[in-house]
Amino acid sequence: MSVMPDKLQLNKLTIWSIAIPIFIEFVLTFSVFFTDTIFLSKISDLAAASVGAVIPVFMVFVLFFMMMAQGSGSVAAQYLGGQQYEKAIDSYMTGVAINILFGVLGTAMLMLIACYLGNFIGMSNDSIEIVDKYLMVVSPAIFLIAIKASYNAVLFSQGKTLWNMITAIIVNLSNILFNMLFIIGFFGLSKLGIIGVALSTVISQILAVLFLIYMVHYKLKIHFKISQFRERTSKIYTSILAIGVPASIEPISSELGMFIISIFAIHISIDAMAARTYLMNLLTLVICWSAALAVANQVLVAHRVGAKNFEDADYQLRSNIIKATLGSFLIMAVLYVFSRNLIGIFTTNIAILSMCSTVLALGFIIEPARTISTMSGYALRGSGDAKFPTVMAIVSTWLVAIPLAYFIGFKLGYGFIGVWCGILIDEVLRAIVNLRRWFKKKWQLTGVI
Repeated sequence: MSVMPDKLQLNKLTIWSIAIPIFIEFVLTFSVFFTDTIFLSKISDLAAASVGAVIPVFMVFVLFFMMMAQGSGSVAAQYLGGQQYEKAIDSYMTGVAINILFGVLGTAMLMLIACYLGNFIGMSNDSIEIVDKYLMVVSPAIFLIAIKASYNAVLFSQGKTLWNMITAIIVNLSNILFNMLFIIGFFGLSKLGIIGVALSTVISQILAVLFLIYMVHYKLKIHFKISQFRERTSKIYTSILAIGVPASIEPISSELGMFIISIFAIHISIDAMAARTYLMNLLTLVICWSAALAVANQVLVAHRVGAKNFEDADYQLRSNIIKATLGSFLIMAVLYVFSRNLIGIFTTNIAILSMCSTVLALGFIIEPARTISTMSGYALRGSGDAKFPTVMAIVSTWLVAIPLAYFIGFKLGYGFIGVWCGILIDEVLRAIVNLRRWFKKKWQLTGVI
């Protein structure tokens, strides 16, 4: 029998009770890239910079799979709420099938473009060789991540979020272990360089998928009726695609925007390429903070909008946006004060250290603005006014951030710092526009209920 939370239980939810577990999971998920960058930097700054430049392409596939999985999880959750358990399981099976199909296509596509991508974006011959090697070996991880995302969605809809966190820990620990074996050459193993980093990623994803399959099929005893696949999934896959495809547009657009920014760095210098890679690894901490609090605040706002308690919904955003922005500012302060030590984990190159310190100083404006934009954008989605922040994000990326980054960085001659000034203006604009939309209170008329 399904037990629904009562009003008292909902009111006991706080920003911290929701945000802290999400923050931990986000950090665990993205720390894999941090670990890889450390090991790549031990090979050379060029290796770390070259792989870092094409990671946004890799992330486009990952984000698409995550949104497809979110679609299957959402459909399954609705069936669970309606106590239609067989259809929920059919939704899981459909979600896995969709991601397997797209995972195969994604892997094949990445392998096909591997030898052309570096040349297409203007890399040097040495960088092209590095990227080609890395993508050819790491491509199967795309298929594995697609399967992992769909099984993660099963656990989310079942409320087994701890198991997803354990999965992230397995990925991190195994990735570190195999990087140590393949890059440092522990136990007398040959050092494999770039190929070793890519292999570590693939192996860690294999272990994660095996763990998830075991937990879903043997612990939860969820069994897919594959022999009846066609009749059981024919009506469900359209519902999943209807949720997943639109949801993927904004994050993929943002990631493609980051790819264009990385191309700008390539055409500035190798040091700029490396600086961007190292910076994004550090800034992931504050970005995860903003995203975790934004998701938590979205839940709180949605509950209050559903109850028609608009005044309290408004209070939640106003109160939580202060906490989130203050936290972003404090994280940036720590990153800036210890910037030489933190970037020193990756490199001792003085030019790279200098560029990173300057950009981290700009981060005192960029990251609090990003936090305000994210918090207000997610609050608008939680209230039902979802179309506005999505359109705003896409328009701002392609008509503000990228054109200004190019203009200030190249036309005005400010180089790498100029590119980040373009990003700064974009984030401040988004914050102002999203917050203004919230204060106009049109969201009070767009609730689902």
